[in-house]
Amino acid sequence: MSPASQEKRKNNQKNERNNLKRKVMQDAVSLDDHQSDEMSSIASTIETNHQEELQKLYDEAEKHGVGHLMKEIWKEDVESHCEREQFHIDQKKNRSGSKANNWSIITIRMALAVYSRSPAAYDALKSFGILNLPCRSTLQSYTGAFLHGPGAHSDCIEQQVAQFVLHCQQRVLNGKQESKKDGVLIFDEVKVISRLMWNSRSQTLIGLSMRHDEMLSLADIFQTLSSSSVEQTSYIMQFLWRDLTSDFDIIGPYFTSSNTMDSKFSLACILETVKLFQLHGLSTSLLVCDGASSNLSLIKATHGHSGVYPILNGEMDPYEIAPVMLNPFNPPHPIFWLICPTHQLKNMINALFSSKPGGTKSFLMDGVTFGWSSIIKMFEREYSSFDLKVNTQTKFLAWQTFDLLRIDIYGFNMFCKHFLKKHPGYFVSPLRVSGSAVETLFSQFKYSSGGKLDAANYGYSRAVSLVKQVTSTHHSGKDYRDGQLHINNLPLTKKVYNKKD
Repeated sequence: MSPASQEKRKNNQKNERNNLKRKVMQDAVSLDDHQSDEMSSIASTIETNHQEELQKLYDEAEKHGVGHLMKEIWKEDVESHCEREQFHIDQKKNRSGSKANNWSIITIRMALAVYSRSPAAYDALKSFGILNLPCRSTLQSYTGAFLHGPGAHSDCIEQQVAQFVLHCQQRVLNGKQESKKDGVLIFDEVKVISRLMWNSRSQTLIGLSMRHDEMLSLADIFQTLSSSSVEQTSYIMQFLWRDLTSDFDIIGPYFTSSNTMDSKFSLACILETVKLFQLHGLSTSLLVCDGASSNLSLIKATHGHSGVYPILNGEMDPYEIAPVMLNPFNPPHPIFWLICPTHQLKNMINALFSSKPGGTKSFLMDGVTFGWSSIIKMFEREYSSFDLKVNTQTKFLAWQTFDLLRIDIYGFNMFCKHFLKKHPGYFVSPLRVSGSAVETLFSQFKYSSGGKLDAANYGYSRAVSLVKQVTSTHHSGKDYRDGQLHINNLPLTKKVYNKKD
């Protein structure tokens, strides 16, 4: 071999070593002295005496398409350092303020904890010069690694799935029942402020609604999606997958639209999301949504109904229905439907709460008080006068309300019977199938975006929640949109902007 090729190989090896060292500095998760010693001892024991069990864990993760991420997580756990020591090292070596400075993960996490809540406060803290902190572009490169676009793409859940596999393994080691990886898929839509923003790094425009060529077209949605690429996003549909046999949640993909979600568009989003989770080995047995008219039409269409549910007089149960459809990606297993009963209840509670004296909806006009007291008096007046009326007035429920009630009762009963037969020894927790869990996500997203959730900052707010830098929920009242979500902390990685997503 020529001397030139030998020199080239040496340079390549040197560059590779430098790249690996840089990666270790960027991705290392630090511990204190005692924890570091314990982790080193545990890691040494596992790598020496339990290689077969470790390989089984890798193989299990590979079934879900996240084997490479599992190996990266293990490497980060093994190659850890003292957090306090690393922070002091950062303060000493990064006094120059140069853009070429390298920062440890502990410093990045501390900086993100402030920056994600208030960029202005972070700039003020950095300007004091008391602490040496990373620049904005460095922090944005970390949040950008979790900045996923709309649509059902593997990269939006694969890191969470890797954490879920570890979670399942830890449950078994702790003597708990293993997870069956069978869950409920909850979805809801939120109206956002239409706003466009240009991303100079990725050379893309953020805030546009999805086009039909961005969907996998599992349903006929071409009539509902415009082929135009200039319509701004006004509504976003967010999915959340919750394991029914453990306490783990996965923030799913989201979809954007310039108009309110109709049944065809919702069906396409649902099928794509169910398929995405199924490809990662996570099955879906229950779908939960609110009682919007488009959702009601969608539910009926999936099991061969349209219009009002019939009442079959003469049958043993004339009101019985079967809100269930076949899972097209995991036959012959079914998927049941459930309308979230807390949505309507919470809306009424919120309206009454805001109408109390001094509330936002209580006001005085021409000496007449409108609000809480007027609602109570109206109810008492109507209730007392109802018995005085003749029997020509019949008590009734609106047909939409009655249909939603039938879906809730029969859908939940059928699901429980199927689930308990499919997974004996497990139980169904009603709190796990509440649609308010997605509202909890929306509250966190609004908190991280300063209270104004728009089409441009939605992806960033979701990314901040994924790295667990924002843990607060919207404090609108006890047990109201403040349900706890069990989403593990994801390892921080930097976004590579010169590569195509």
